[in-house]
Amino acid sequence: MKTNENNTDAKRLTVDRIEGDFAVLENEDGKTAAVKLFLLPDVSEGDILEISQNRAETEARKASAAERVNRLWKD
Repeated sequence: MKTNENNTDAKRLTVDRIEGDFAVLENEDGKTAAVKLFLLPDVSEGDILEISQNRAETEARKASAAERVNRLWKD
């Protein structure tokens, strides 16, 4: 796992193969998972994907949602 410029943790996955409506992704440990192709437009076998979790953005959105809920209860 690496950290990118947005301070997010990124996992690198390889598109191992396409099976019907699924792309089979392989991580750096050799483990695989099938993902629906509609979630990965224009991927091909051999493509390298990076999937990241942006913790700062997640926390900001949680705080924003909590503020909206609190405003609803005040009114």
